[in-house]
Amino acid sequence: MALSAAAQPRLTTLADLKAAAGDDMPFEVEGKLLFSTGDSISSSIAVTDGREYLTLYNEATNGATILPGDQLIMRGMTDISAKTGYRRNVKEIAVVRHGESERPAAISAEEFNSAKFLMRPVELRGVLRELFCDEVDPKYHYLAMDVDGAVIIATTAIANPIPTTDIANKLGSTITLRGICGRIFPLQTRPMLFRHLSTSEAEVRRALASAVPPEAQPLDIAALKETTPNKRLSSRLCRARGRVLAVRRGRELIIMSDEGKATDASLFRDDPPQCGQMIEVVGFPSADIFNVSLTQARWRPLPEGEAALRIDETPVSVSARKMMTNKSGALMIKTDFHGRLIKLRGIVRNLPPASADFGAMYIEDGGFLVRVETTEDSNGIKGVEPGSEVEVTGTCAIDKAEWRPNTAIARAKGFIVVTRQPSDVVVLRRPPWWTPGKLFVLLAAMLAGMLAIFAWNVSLRRLAEQRGRHLAEEHIARAETDMKVMERTRLAVELHDSVAQNLTAVAMELETARQFQDGAPHDMLDHLGIAWRTLKSCRDELRNCLWDLRSRALEEQDMETAVRRTLLPHVKGIDLLVRFKVPRSLISDNTTHAILRIIRELALNGIRHGKAKTIRVAGSVDNGALAFSVQDDGCGFDPDNHPSVAEGHFGLQGVRERTCQLAGTLSIKSRPGCGTKTVVTIPIPKGDNNDQSSAD
Repeated sequence: MALSAAAQPRLTTLADLKAAAGDDMPFEVEGKLLFSTGDSISSSIAVTDGREYLTLYNEATNGATILPGDQLIMRGMTDISAKTGYRRNVKEIAVVRHGESERPAAISAEEFNSAKFLMRPVELRGVLRELFCDEVDPKYHYLAMDVDGAVIIATTAIANPIPTTDIANKLGSTITLRGICGRIFPLQTRPMLFRHLSTSEAEVRRALASAVPPEAQPLDIAALKETTPNKRLSSRLCRARGRVLAVRRGRELIIMSDEGKATDASLFRDDPPQCGQMIEVVGFPSADIFNVSLTQARWRPLPEGEAALRIDETPVSVSARKMMTNKSGALMIKTDFHGRLIKLRGIVRNLPPASADFGAMYIEDGGFLVRVETTEDSNGIKGVEPGSEVEVTGTCAIDKAEWRPNTAIARAKGFIVVTRQPSDVVVLRRPPWWTPGKLFVLLAAMLAGMLAIFAWNVSLRRLAEQRGRHLAEEHIARAETDMKVMERTRLAVELHDSVAQNLTAVAMELETARQFQDGAPHDMLDHLGIAWRTLKSCRDELRNCLWDLRSRALEEQDMETAVRRTLLPHVKGIDLLVRFKVPRSLISDNTTHAILRIIRELALNGIRHGKAKTIRVAGSVDNGALAFSVQDDGCGFDPDNHPSVAEGHFGLQGVRERTCQLAGTLSIKSRPGCGTKTVVTIPIPKGDNNDQSSAD
């Protein structure tokens, strides 16, 4: 295939192209195709001219079909960019002749890491440890192989992801993989990964298809203890049987093996078993100086009928101080608690955010913070508040700093308690209402209020001279209005307490008289007479209201007698008990008038509405305050649900307003079927000795 006309190439050999480092430099070179990472556009190709080995980026669009062993003429341009780095982009390809592909050299890990086979096709044989998709750039996949005890990374672009189940079943298999030794992908997401095996999707699928997983050997914990941490990274799969003690973050297991040892397992995918389930785990053994774990593990439930491992399910009550200090109080993390079921008390100091996938909180016990994790989500710590005292039951695990084989030594930070079910977290005591946070909010609010008051005062000072006279006139007008409203309210109360009640009685008598108009004229005349007398009483009461509503009871010099005289006309047939030990000289006429009105209204309410048979009135003076009560044995009522002023009932409202005018307090204790007791307490101002001129 002939190449199209183009600019005069400046680079004509692979050696020139390899040495070039400029941008937009045209080239036309000839070489033999050794390997291609794909059969489509935008794939990487490795070529040689017998002396130099070089990788180019194939962007040819002229439809040439190329195979390993073909002699090619390639034309293109060099490219330098921050995103892709330095690349040699092939725009056109022509096949000069077909030939046999060069067989990749089977090399060791040591040879792979040397410069001898750089950019050459090679073949590696090792154990598959891991295969995963790049979470930053999903078009790349990474494959980890254990070759002669060294981990070698292979990279490839895979269009159709390999099912996770297929990968899990191949872990631990011995595979043979071919590719180019050296970095031929830009791999901007992994800038530190230089020496790796660049291969193709077809090669990875071929290697996986021919792989046969080996038989997993039993996990020998005792043997692992006799080797160094680096040697414990064995490529051979191991298996362990036991009961699941805890599940962390959906893929971290703690199991009690048949040997009675706590073993960790890190699952290859998120499909954890249930706590307490008997399982068999297969994975790669790894260990630090604390315990053994299986990585990239997969599990299966043990068949029914196999002997179940018996484990003591009784939790051990311990404290964080006991687990992390010695007898002298010095820091000493006791690793023998790993895998044990414990019960721990503490104060909640930190909770996970609502969006967290897994629940985790920190509790404080004796000055030590312990992390508590739930098995799956945050349901186990719902309803828990910071500052609560809780009791946690769960499996204890060592909280270790991140460790790698080249770390000098693994370090323990403390302990993690993993719960099994939501009921493992019990709230013993809720946090106190008053907390430092609320104190801070209160202080901030007070400070803001003080600043607002200060600013308000400054503003008032600036406006005082301009608005002084206007504000004074407004205050005077408002005071006059308030006095009119007060007088109207007082008059309405007085009319309700006297005239309105009598008018109600008149209406009742007239209604009764109407019922006797046909068959009993004498009875009708009797009721009409009663109505006439009641109307006369209304006239008298109205006259009293208009003449300052003064009662003749005010002329009594003894308050007990005044109370009796006020109530006797209204309590016929009712037992009246009065004990009012208050000197008349201590209170003014207006105050006395208000007290008698309150007592009469409360007594009549008990008789009229409560059907009371006994009325008790008591009063005394204590610590400069006058307290009196009215108690009846009527049917009682609900103080929070009684007829209001809007419904035409002024009684209790009038009592409250009179009490308020006297700067007193009102307390009503009642419930249906239990009578009513009302207590009124009013202060006795100094100098209020029969002050006739004070306002009512």
